[in-house]
Amino acid sequence: MKMLALLSAGIVASYCYKTVKTHQQNSLKSNFDEIIKQSLLRDFMA
Repeated sequence: MKMLALLSAGIVASYCYKTVKTHQQNSLKSNFDEIIKQSLLRDFMA
């Protein structure tokens, strides 16, 4: 169970990192916390 939690956290972290990196290339004025919140919400809504 702990392994599954660690794997899930790693997947979410890598997804957030890729999303932040993509958004930073598109708009330099973005707020880091807002990007993370939006990407997590978008991920859970899908």
